[in-house]
Amino acid sequence: MNSLTEGAAAEQAAREVAASAGRRGAWRTATLAIALSFVALAVLYAPTFAGLYEMWERTDTYGHWILVLPISLYAAWSRREDLARLHPDPSAIGVAAVALISVGWAAARVIDVNVVQELAVHALIAALVLAIAGPRALRILAFPIVFLIFVIPLWTHLIPVLQDHTASVAAWSVRAIGVPLYHDGYYLTIPRGQFVVAEVCAGLRFLLATLCITAFYAHLHIPSAKLGLAFVAIGAVVAVVTNWLRVDMIVLIGHYVGMDSPLVGGYHTHVGWVVFAIALIPLFWIGRRLADRAERLQDEAAPSRSSASPDRTPSRRAPPWSLAVLTLAALAVGPALYARSQSPTDAGPAAADGPRLRLPAGAEGWRGPSAGASPLEPRYVGPDQTLSASYALDARTIGVHVAYYASQGRGREVVNDRNHPYSKALFTRKASGTLRCPASAGAFDVTQWRLEGAGGRRVVWHWFEVGGVATSNPYVAKVLQLRSLVGGDPAALSVTLSTEVAGDRAATQTAMEAFCQTHGSALALARMRP
Repeated sequence: MNSLTEGAAAEQAAREVAASAGRRGAWRTATLAIALSFVALAVLYAPTFAGLYEMWERTDTYGHWILVLPISLYAAWSRREDLARLHPDPSAIGVAAVALISVGWAAARVIDVNVVQELAVHALIAALVLAIAGPRALRILAFPIVFLIFVIPLWTHLIPVLQDHTASVAAWSVRAIGVPLYHDGYYLTIPRGQFVVAEVCAGLRFLLATLCITAFYAHLHIPSAKLGLAFVAIGAVVAVVTNWLRVDMIVLIGHYVGMDSPLVGGYHTHVGWVVFAIALIPLFWIGRRLADRAERLQDEAAPSRSSASPDRTPSRRAPPWSLAVLTLAALAVGPALYARSQSPTDAGPAAADGPRLRLPAGAEGWRGPSAGASPLEPRYVGPDQTLSASYALDARTIGVHVAYYASQGRGREVVNDRNHPYSKALFTRKASGTLRCPASAGAFDVTQWRLEGAGGRRVVWHWFEVGGVATSNPYVAKVLQLRSLVGGDPAALSVTLSTEVAGDRAATQTAMEAFCQTHGSALALARMRP
């Protein structure tokens, strides 16, 4: 009997040794395939990676990339034993995901939307792991892959929202203390001087730093997804509130100590980081409590749990090289489509002998157009035609600037980071928002900016027209640009109206609305073409 038991045990041990050897061999093959796919990703999508790195180096907002990348690699390496218990399980769904994401990248590349390209290469990392190693491996590596989202510049779009809330909360809280304060957009004026909640004061750097810290802490110490996410959410709230307190402190120092205080001037950034460091103390205390609670819940749910048993599914040659080759082919779909979409006619502006636009004649008492340079000094890259003129009614003058693109190509688009409807050297944006232009042929959204600076005080309305559709949203304009590539009118406009703020702000607003109601529909491609 003992000999039979010993024989069965020896046979079981032999099977486990064979299975372990099979898994090791499978993972050697899978690791090589993943490495090759990542090299191909870096080569085929090099322009996106290069643009991402340039952005990291250009702005302090994403300076934490130098920590996020090694943390992600460490988190992946720390899960190697969990991966070793699995057999790689190649997924045809993963291959399809690689192809679809690659096509999405090509579309974003054609219309030059950098953030979508960067999100696509981030998603491709996950899709490649799914295709070659399988869904269970992807689940194990979810954190190190998702963690990379903190260096994708999609967070930049939070800045205007953070600025608005920071300025509003600071104005309310400082007034509540009893300090007289005038709030105008991003500007806070007290008797001793004026503060501006600039983009760097919005608190995005605090927010991203806190999200990174809390996410990594939760990964290491909180073995509950729900409690870990709760900790990250608490960290986000702490970061935003900490920035509000920082702005309050600086305004109060300016009021009680003086505007010439170093803490208001050159050292106000240091004040922020000190406040942030202090805020981390209670945050980590909360994290420790959540970690203890998560461990108790885990113990109650599985008091006799043991380490995860190895995957005893039959060994296979993983991943099949045929599927790995298909994955690499799917990865090349997007770059191939993009290369094919580029034609010699896309290399430069449209022919100069195309239809030229004319600004509409003034109506309902408005005199114009009177040609002249725009006081905003706008700058556009590669337009086929620009028009600048002014219209007058009584003492009110409204400037109009139109940048016209007969067709769009890479580097000469109506929505481009290098296009500026106003000179940032002459003007600072005090406030922004979205309004409706009550045009006679149908209302549409416009973006409104209130500007101040060396160029004076001006109210600006701005919108795009792409393929005959007016929109204030640059992302909608990009989608319309993509639609125009498969059919429709390829032409596009960027339209800017501006007027000087003189006297009553309400009167200025009324004048802009009246002009847009009378001329908004006429400032369209269909009406300005000869």
